[in-house]
Parts: sequence; structure tokens; C-alpha cells
Amino acid sequence: MVDIREATEKDIPELARIWVLENERDHKFLSAGYFKEQEEAEKEKLKNSQVLLCESHRRITGFVSLVENFIDAYVLSKDMQVLGTAHQLLERIKLGRKKISIQIFTKNQSLYEFLQREGFRKKMDVSTKQTGEEEFLMEWDAVYVFLSSFEFLKVGQEIQRANWQVAYRELQRMQFTAMSLGLKQFERPFANLRNCISRKQREQATNIFANITAIRVQMLKEWEES
Repeated sequence: MVDIREATEKDIPELARIWVLENERDHKFLSAGYFKEQEEAEKEKLKNSQVLLCESHRRITGFVSLVENFIDAYVLSKDMQVLGTAHQLLERIKLGRKKISIQIFTKNQSLYEFLQREGFRKKMDVSTKQTGEEEFLMEWDAVYVFLSSFEFLKVGQEIQRANWQVAYRELQRMQFTAMSLGLKQFERPFANLRNCISRKQREQATNIFANITAIRVQMLKEWEES
């Protein structure tokens, strides 16, 4: 059983110890003792960050710390990565946020691949003199995740199948997400599409959905070029 909770000041020494231990294991390409030398500085960072930790049988097994929408530390024991706790932690910090960014070492391929699966995308290379190693910035963007989601395709498929009940339900979910993200571009088209679906007007619904798809494609293009 794994529990996720907010960290307290009493947890900080143990969090810093885990930060050193796991980072030394995952970053063997850095000089020996690098993270140990940063342990006290990390404690101060943790005091000024929002920290979510995971516990198993009252033992801290990992955590994520954020400064606003930037992940400053993301640490999990190997066992917790296998159990899916890494995903659970990210899902918790995504709640209520539109963007999250993290800076990782280029050589940390396993973390890069995991973050890609979680919807993060590489944004830019970052130069750092502290370690001499190449790093890059990755970003999770709720708008991009929404625009590239399977939900759009599913609504279109259900319209073609005249599966009106499912199409209506999926569209309602998409409308709620678009509204929460402030995507006013979809407000009127979604309302019109919902009206056509409720009346089972397949041809009209297909045409409106094509317009929605065009809006989505253009927004994705703009996002990828930014």
C-alpha cells in the first residue's frame, strides 16, 4: 500500500537523504560525491517548495518538489517506479495546473522516456556550467495534451457509427475540459455539435466535427512551432 501526502518540515532530512541516494544511483555520469555536496542546499530548497511524498509501510520511498509550476526534484526508489507510483505522483501535481516544466540531464534516457509517456515534450536545450553536462527543459502542457488526445478521434468515430449516446457523453467530457482550460475557440462549435448529436443529425454533425478538427490541427501546429 502506497500513500501520497504533503511533506512536513520533519520529513526534510529524510527527503534530502533519499535525494542524494537515488540521484547518485541514477546519475553515475556525474562526479562522485556531487549530490552529497549539495545535500544541505537541497534541504533549504525543500523548505521553500511544495512537496508531495509517497510512503510505503511508513517509509518514505520518493517525492516530488515544486516551485510554482517547476519540478525542482523528482525522486523515487527503483521499486516505486515499477509499482507505478511515479505516474501517481505526476497525476497529483497535474491537478489544477495548466503547465509543468522540468529540467533533466540529456544522459538520463530512462527519465526522458518516462516523461514522454506522461505527456511531457522537450522544449529547449539548457546550458549549465555547474556540472558540465548537457541538460534540456521538458514541459507538460494541459492544452497540448487535450488537443492531441484520443477523445477527438473517438467522438468522430461515434458520429460515423451513429452511436449518439456515446458521442454525446464523450463530447460533454471534452466541453468540460475545454472550458476549464479557457479554450473559447471550441465553445460555439462544441455547442453546435452537441445540438446536432442530440437531434441525431449525422451529416450536420460530420460537417461541424470537420470544422472542429481544422481548429484543433491549427492549434497543434501553433503549439509545436512556439
